[in-house]
Parts: sequence; structure tokens; C-alpha cells
Amino acid sequence: FTLFNPFSTESRPPKTFLALDFSADALDDHLGMVVKYQLSGEYAIHPKVSLGLRIPLATLREEFLPKQTSIGDVALTFKTLLWRSSEPAMSLTFGEVTSFPTGNSNDGFGTGVVVFAPYLNWAVRWHKKIDTFLTLGSSVSASHEAAPTVDFATGISVPLVGGKAPLKGLLSLQGST
Repeated sequence: FTLFNPFSTESRPPKTFLALDFSADALDDHLGMVVKYQLSGEYAIHPKVSLGLRIPLATLREEFLPKQTSIGDVALTFKTLLWRSSEPAMSLTFGEVTSFPTGNSNDGFGTGVVVFAPYLNWAVRWHKKIDTFLTLGSSVSASHEAAPTVDFATGISVPLVGGKAPLKGLLSLQGST
């Protein structure tokens, strides 16, 4: 499995934020599970440009092996706003995520190579609270061993708890070819 995921943040246009994402996936034939955490942050250096950092962590619980927890491949992000409309609130952004081989690829916690992932994201905000998005991109390895992929994600983000520390639910369909 790979921990690198350029689309796993709810931030669409550039903004300043700090987030902790969490997911759990079952392994084939019920042989265990993978629990993934990702600490991500972004800083808007301009209303149309942001820089960010993603630090993925995972716990692998397999039926016949001891539990392992490790860091994955750390990624730096760049995002710029290409277009925005106010009614309805829509935006088109271009981004680039570069992941570095900080995770142990022998244990499945990293790729072992630098990965470049440019993408375009179109987002719509409904009723000032509900966000929908469509992201198309590609992942290109600095190694000649892996072929480039076409990546996609679509989803919806809904506020669950408001206030100074809001909680949002994110439902997303993601894939690669």
C-alpha cells in the first residue's frame, strides 16, 4: 500500500490550515488492517498561492505478524488559484505535490523514490457549507522503473461540528490507472 495521497485534504483554493486525516482499510481475505493518519498543513503566502507539508503515518496490523507503525513518504505541496467565481462559489486550482522517500519501502511504508504529482482541481461550495470537488492529475516517479499514472478523485465535504476547531466529514472516491 502507499501512504502518498495528493488529494486527501479538504482544502481546494489556497488557504492556511492544519488538519489531521484518518482512515482504516481492511487487508485482503480479512488478514488484518491498515490504519492511516496524515498531518497536513498549508500556508497561503498570497490569496492565490499556498505552500504545504504532508506527513503520513500508518499502523499495519497483520494477522500473522507483529503490529508495525511507521512514517510514510513526506510531501511538499504547491497550489495556485487559476480561476474563481462568487455565485455559485467555484474555483479551479493547479497544484503540484512532490513526495520524498522518507518511508521504509521494504516494509511497505513508502515508495522508495521521489514522486511528482501535478493536478487540476475544480470545486463548488453549496450553501456556504457543503463542498464538492473533482480532481484530475498524474503521478510520475523520478525512477524509470514505474510508469506514470492518471489519478482522479471526486467527493463531498460536509461540516459535522462548527466552532474554532471544526470537524468535517469527507466522502471521496479516488483511483489511479
